[in-house]
Amino acid sequence: MDYITIKNLKIFAHHGVFEQETENGQNFYVNAKLYVDMERAGTTDALDDAVNYGEVCLFLESFLKEHTYKLLEKAVTETMQAVLVQFPAVNGLELELSKPQAPIPLSFETVSVTRSLFWHKVYLGIGSNLGDKKEFMDQAVEKMKLDQAFRKLRTSDWIVTEPYGGVEQDDFLNGAVMLRTLRTPEELLELIGEIERSQKRERIIHWGPRTVDLDILLYDQEIILEAAHNSTEAHKVMWDTAIEEAVKEAQETMGVEFVYDVDKEAFREATQPMIEAYEEQYPGVKTLMDTIEAAREGE
Repeated sequence: MDYITIKNLKIFAHHGVFEQETENGQNFYVNAKLYVDMERAGTTDALDDAVNYGEVCLFLESFLKEHTYKLLEKAVTETMQAVLVQFPAVNGLELELSKPQAPIPLSFETVSVTRSLFWHKVYLGIGSNLGDKKEFMDQAVEKMKLDQAFRKLRTSDWIVTEPYGGVEQDDFLNGAVMLRTLRTPEELLELIGEIERSQKRERIIHWGPRTVDLDILLYDQEIILEAAHNSTEAHKVMWDTAIEEAVKEAQETMGVEFVYDVDKEAFREATQPMIEAYEEQYPGVKTLMDTIEAAREGE
């Protein structure tokens, strides 16, 4: 990948944990790699087709002077995000912030923190089958547009699809969203979860209706299995919590008594005549019940 290198850019700023650092200030040095596509600039020889690294240097100086952070880690993180948002042609950035005058009572050359950040191409699935479906989906997209960690957001046409999962419900309005983001898969999952909750998304019925549903389909052309697993685990927790709350409400407000220690043999005896009747009417039922019984005996 092509990149531009900036070495030892000297900036006087006021970052640090101690009071004398934020009051008196000190010299910091920036080393940066700007990952860009140089194909067009290498052909046209036109500044408009290139990243103006002089402007990047001035922006780095201005940003680090105008903001104050206790930790180098925070300063680097915020500066990287600001540069990538300010300069759309920069696809990624590796940034080192060096602090040669750090308050360490020993002989040393410098202390530095280095981090990297890149734009990632993401495809999201989006759907709704409650209320004003299009309005819910449009609002979710608008909320994504407000996030500075997103850019180049485009949507597909919205199409009507039948529901999946066996729950009787209205048809879905579905579509896809393509965007670039600075967020990790985990951060992206957290954000789209917040958007769903802001649209009053409730997880009451598994595969049930929802005001809006957002899912990561692809992240840099890869299916996010780990993130999907984490999302599934998080949904299980929310599902279990919803069940606990529903049981508690039923007990306290409706006087429902839940019985967990059930006499299964008595239930089997009571339902046996019905099963035998079905076995006579539908031969496949007997095969199914024989398979279940064999599995039960093998436990």
